[in-house]
Amino acid sequence: METGILARISCVLVLLFSTLGTAQAQQSFVVAGSLDLYIDFLDPSQTAETFTATIHYDPSVLLTNTRSAGMVEEVYFNEAVTQVEFAVFDSLGNEILRRLEDGLSPLGKTTYIRALNDLFGSSGDELEYNVYGESNVHLSEIAISFLESSGSLFSDLTTVPEPPSIGDVDETSVSFLLFEFADGINLSGGVSAAGTISMIDVGETDPYEQCTEQARNHGQYVSCVARINNLLRADGEISGKEKGQRQRVAARSKK
Repeated sequence: METGILARISCVLVLLFSTLGTAQAQQSFVVAGSLDLYIDFLDPSQTAETFTATIHYDPSVLLTNTRSAGMVEEVYFNEAVTQVEFAVFDSLGNEILRRLEDGLSPLGKTTYIRALNDLFGSSGDELEYNVYGESNVHLSEIAISFLESSGSLFSDLTTVPEPPSIGDVDETSVSFLLFEFADGINLSGGVSAAGTISMIDVGETDPYEQCTEQARNHGQYVSCVARINNLLRADGEISGKEKGQRQRVAARSKK
């Protein structure tokens, strides 16, 4: 009897520490920026101007496969992206859409980190985070990409790359596609969005510092602060009152 109880306790402890180890391995970063395209297929009058996305990933995932063509090396870390939370806002900072996608759906799932290493520096290094999910009533895909044109973003692609800082990349892009079907046939919701990233926060620095360093004029500075305030408000880190106070301080600043 005691042996059976001890065995069950041991199994529980193994599962518990295994879960804790997995949780500790998870990392995340946040991107924010402006939308160049936003289409609501059921309500074409709906508009959105900015977005935020929180990308959760597992840096312990092993290299899945490698493809080489000439002096370009492309590697995949499948299942490395655990989930992406994507939100869009209108011109007043009001949230009009929020989705949490993990690619875990019955008909198909794909989540990966793809890194392309240009060994000669002729076309540049590229890093992409992707999550795709499909079911009878749902299809979605979120792709977040970074491009560094000189080919110096990566030095070792045997492990999951760390997310870059905004100053390390030359081009960025975000795309979001969502289709929902209430009965499996008729469209009950659909959105297509695309934009560029102006802020990357890996939790190591004050995100407002990027506004001070990168804004070329007062208008860009205020817009940058507004995007960060929207992000912090959406994540519950500041209240609506605090968001308004911070925005008024930015508007009155001499930056």
